[in-house]
Amino acid sequence: MVKDPENAPIFPFMLLTADFKSGMVVPGESVADYEKGAKELVTDLSRSMADLGVPSEIRVKDGRTETLLSKFVEQAGTKVVRYDDLPLFDEIEESITARFCGDQDEEGMENFLKMMMEMDDETFLSMPDPLRIQILELERQGDLPEPLSGRVRRLFG
Repeated sequence: MVKDPENAPIFPFMLLTADFKSGMVVPGESVADYEKGAKELVTDLSRSMADLGVPSEIRVKDGRTETLLSKFVEQAGTKVVRYDDLPLFDEIEESITARFCGDQDEEGMENFLKMMMEMDDETFLSMPDPLRIQILELERQGDLPEPLSGRVRRLFG
């Protein structure tokens, strides 16, 4: 039992969304309470779809997410499909966990940097604003290697 609820740890919920063709993560909002924030999660997804387009299907791994999205996807003109195995999501979850736990291995970071360098300029420039802000902040702090840092300065400078 936590004695001071205001300082209790928060385990946020978020809809992890990604473009399966490019492997690019679509940044989204997180909520502290799933039950109270479910509508906010769906609203955030609808904003992403308004910006990026409506996918032919939305893939989910669990019944709770499938239920959450079922009415929305019908209205959006797409469908929700449940998969037991979504390797892209597994990789993204591992990367997020490693990032927040400080355990990002060299290979994972190399893969991320390689992916960023292999994107064509048009794709790189079309990344969502929240991701662009994060990349610019990493560059400002000197946390990007020079090839990527130079590209960020050239394209966003």
